[in-house]
Amino acid sequence: MPVPRNRLLSPRLARRRRKVLIQKAVFLGVATLLLAASAVWLSHLEAITISKISVAGTSPSTANAVEEFIQHELAGKYWHLFPKANVALFPRSAVEAAVLDAFPRLSSIELRLGDLDFIQAVVTERSSAALWCEAAKEEGASDCYYLDQSGVLFEKAPVFEGNVFLRVYGGISKTPHSVGSQVLAPEQFKKLYSFIISLRDLKLTPTAVAIDAEGDYTITLQGGVDILVGDNQDVSEVRENLEAILGADEFKDGKLERLEYLDLRFGNKVYLKEKK
Repeated sequence: MPVPRNRLLSPRLARRRRKVLIQKAVFLGVATLLLAASAVWLSHLEAITISKISVAGTSPSTANAVEEFIQHELAGKYWHLFPKANVALFPRSAVEAAVLDAFPRLSSIELRLGDLDFIQAVVTERSSAALWCEAAKEEGASDCYYLDQSGVLFEKAPVFEGNVFLRVYGGISKTPHSVGSQVLAPEQFKKLYSFIISLRDLKLTPTAVAIDAEGDYTITLQGGVDILVGDNQDVSEVRENLEAILGADEFKDGKLERLEYLDLRFGNKVYLKEKK
């Protein structure tokens, strides 16, 4: 009967093999530690550590604030070892998202690498397309916010007299409202806003739009006439219908200004009511 090979090994040979295995394990452990230490040391080199930041596309005061914010975001370390400011490790997407969250006035940001120790933040500011106001539709409502063309509230607005901006009421489902709140869905608001602005081509001056709980729109023109538009309507068709109505003989003598409202929510059927 054959004897297993491992039984033929002498105790001395077994000890020698264990010693070799231990030496290999120690060597691999030391090599791993040296590699890790080298990686940590290299990650701290000033030549590849972001120390210079510039911000373009906004005012000097906002640029300084954004620069300080980014510096703060890059001040930490991963696992208390690797600096976030390392040019190969800095969390680009996370920093961009954090900046947009902290600065609602900015609509976009792109962090671009310059030298190995330099990044540039190129930002785009939101432009004021209208005012969103919480109060009922009335001139001088105090609780108003600047609104951009995608329907985002991005800054508290002062009190304006007259119709300096188009005023928007309603349309925010989440309460309480605040900077960053969204009026309608972005694409839906863009279509509505484009339609309202296009009314100027028809020599109409929209001053306000109210969005009710069902999503229908009441667009108020200068002079007090309301145009009623349904939520699910194709605004391009609504505009064509309105243009045809305004071209009719009965509306060429300024009769539109004598109306209380013009209801366009029912396709080719138009309902109107004259002011008393």
